[in-house]
Order: sequence, then structure tokens, then C-alpha cells
Amino acid sequence: MGYIGNEPTTGHFPVDNFTSSGGSTYTLAKAPASAGAIEVSVQGVLQPTTAYTVSGTTLTMAGVTTGVKIFVRHLGETLTLPTPADGSVTAAKMAVNSVDGTKIAMGSDAQGDILYHGATDYARLAKGTAGQALVMNAGATAPEWGAAGGGKILQVVAVSLATEVTTTSTSYVAVTGMTADITPSATTSKILIMIQGVISHTGSGYGHSVRLYRDSTNIANGSGGSGRENCLTNHESSSTRDRVATPLATMWVDSPSSTSSVTYSLKHRTSGGTAVFGADGTASSTNYGQKSSHITLLEIGV
Repeated sequence: MGYIGNEPTTGHFPVDNFTSSGGSTYTLAKAPASAGAIEVSVQGVLQPTTAYTVSGTTLTMAGVTTGVKIFVRHLGETLTLPTPADGSVTAAKMAVNSVDGTKIAMGSDAQGDILYHGATDYARLAKGTAGQALVMNAGATAPEWGAAGGGKILQVVAVSLATEVTTTSTSYVAVTGMTADITPSATTSKILIMIQGVISHTGSGYGHSVRLYRDSTNIANGSGGSGRENCLTNHESSSTRDRVATPLATMWVDSPSSTSSVTYSLKHRTSGGTAVFGADGTASSTNYGQKSSHITLLEIGV
């Protein structure tokens, strides 16, 4: 059916019916918002709002004789809206982009924290420390804080030796002064070891071998003659090459997989005669050109 103007609406207008007992108060089924929110009829005659008062559910109207019919029509109901049960509001009932940061709290929230999705729900990643980088964990399931971005130099440790160190030992012994300690900031870090120096030997027909150690473990994997396997370098002397310096310049990448202090050191031995590390010409009138030796450690973030 068509309508001119707005379509009529229908509503529910509850009615209270009373029979006067000669008193002045009547209890309504519900409290009206005001005196104007009800119509009061006495024996079929509508009463002006000045003829009665309302307070809550109490209607006060004096002067009505006993046995007279009174009805009260509520013109507008006061609706009581229930509170939704916990967990009952679905995403479909929420407006798009209606949830902002003021409605989200993960607990113990702090400036700089990150929100990410875990196995079943969103989780909070507490902020890291200065210089850390956001990386994926070993299982590739969640972000975590790690060393600064891959390839970045995190720290440098350098040691210099400005003198000669000799040995006549046929077993590997420390090159005194060519030792450096470093404490990696992450187990994933690589340590780049740079070594510079010279080695020589006195005594014709003998050799000088050098190894690189991490703590007590030989990590060099070079090759040499009998008794000189797994060395960084070897020097063979002869009647014409006695005390001739052999340059030692090498780099080594190690993966200590630790955040505890690690010691890198050089050890050397001789197969006879005297092995000389860091020859600087002080044992001979010939200057071999090397005035100091160095071991430098660089922690590289991965």
C-alpha cells in the first residue's frame, strides 16, 4: 500500500487500568519520563497534566470519587538495553577501522613495543635496546631482537706486537703478545680475524710453523709438511735462506656461537733451531722490514 509522505509507524502503548477507591495515589506498571509522557483518563475524560503528578511509578491525583474508572496510557516506553555478554560482539557488528590504538592493550605496554601475530593471536614484543635489529627467530615463527643488521661491524679489538718472539720448542707454544679477547654480542655473530706479521728461522734445514687458536682449539685448516699440518703458514730455512723473513698476512672468519668471552691467539713451533715471530732486524744487521705485528678481531652482525 502506498502512502503520501512518510509511511505510518505503529507502536506499543501500554495502559494501566484502575478503579478509584477514593484515594489519591496509584502505582503505575512503569515509571514515565514525565507527566507529559502519559495520558490520564478519568471516567473517559482526558485530564490535563496539571491535574496529576508523577514520581517514579507513583501517580498522584486527588478528588476522584470511589468506583470511578481510571486508565493511564503510556505514550513512550523507556527501553532498557541489555549489556552484551562477554565475547558476544562479533567483528561483523563493528564498523570498519573503528578500533584504534586507545582500545588495544597487551599488558605491560611500553613505548617502542611491537605488536605481531603469534601462533593463534596477537602478541607483544617488548622493545629492544639501542643498536639492536629486528630479525626472525631460528624457527622463522616470530620476530626477535638481535645484533644490528647483517654485515655491520659491531666491535673491533686490536693488539700490536713491536718485538720479536722466539721459541726452540718442537711443540706449539703461545706467541706471547699475539692474543686478543672478544665477547660477541650475539651467538649468530661472525668474528673476522686479521693477522699481520712476519716469521723467520735460524738454523739451516729447519722450519717454523704458526697456528691460530680459539681458546684451546686450533681453527686453522691449512696444510704443510710432516708435523706442520693445519697451520696458517710455514717457513723453511736453508743455507741460503736462514733468517729470511716470510710475510704472514691472512684473514680468518670464525663462528664461535657464543656470547661469552673468546680468546684468539697464535702459537708456533720449530722443527729445529730457533723460530722467530715478528722479525724486525734486531737479531741481524739486515732489516727485514717488519717493525710490528698485529692481530685484529672484528665482530660482524649476521
